Amino acid sequence: MTEKFDNKKEYKNIAERLINRLENDDINVNEWNKGFIGFHNPTTNKEYTGKNTIVLMLSQMFSNYSDNRYLTFNQIKKLGLKLKKGSKGTCLNYVNTYRKDLKRNLTLEEINDIDLISELESKGLLQSYKKYFTVFNGDDVEGLEEIKDIKVEITNDIDINTIANSIGVSVKNQAINTAHYNLDDDCIYLPKLSQLTSSYEHYLKTFFHELTHATGHKSRLDRNLGNYGLDSDLHSTEELIAELGSIILAKYFNVNVDEKLYNNSLIYIKGWLSLIEDDKKVEMMAAAIEQAIQAATLIISKSKIKKAA
Repeated sequence: MTEKFDNKKEYKNIAERLINRLENDDINVNEWNKGFIGFHNPTTNKEYTGKNTIVLMLSQMFSNYSDNRYLTFNQIKKLGLKLKKGSKGTCLNYVNTYRKDLKRNLTLEEINDIDLISELESKGLLQSYKKYFTVFNGDDVEGLEEIKDIKVEITNDIDINTIANSIGVSVKNQAINTAHYNLDDDCIYLPKLSQLTSSYEHYLKTFFHELTHATGHKSRLDRNLGNYGLDSDLHSTEELIAELGSIILAKYFNVNVDEKLYNNSLIYIKGWLSLIEDDKKVEMMAAAIEQAIQAATLIISKSKIKKAA
């Protein structure tokens, strides 16, 4: 007698093999590359991080800025440039930690030394304080060099708008810090091609990641995305679904996912998997695999219908 195929059992087997693969020490979660440069300071070439990125996202949204560069007034002045009349800055902050014994701030090396930090804290030798500063968007700086268009080799004739529209989702390109799917307006937001620091394949895979998120909308597969930020397990599982879905869709649409890009996906998956309790990992990974397949199947079926119309 032929044994009945058991999807649940197969997904669990795949989940176990994938988790074993992710336990490889070569997969370092700190090496994940999002593929483009977000909000940054053009004088230091460093990206703004932490809560500052949220503040800058709101700044972009309310002021409709088209530039992803932010500078302080002194930096603008030092470059010999001029701030446009009526420009309003955005207040940011960062935290410094002071060593009382050496009368100086901690170095990056010291910050990363867990044992040293524990020792200094136990002796009451650390003091943290916030430093505030104001930055201005590049749109408000007269004479600032225009962002140079990065020559992106378009290696695939995929029409992302057509694919997204096939399931009723819109796509907008903006000078943003992170690609994301917005549940409220059912729209995918992607960075401009001029922000790319990686390949066009990376850009397409990012699109497929966000498109997989979009299948969770209540009008499609209804994955309860409204509680995305309230439940850590739901959040982690949804990110696993989206990244696994992006791999499946990239394969279907003939996007060349080389070893570097594939490893970047493994790093991303490992990062989110690490937030799940050990005794839940296999079960939740198996569920993510199943739902990623459902999401990709929906997109593929709809895109075929769209092409045939």
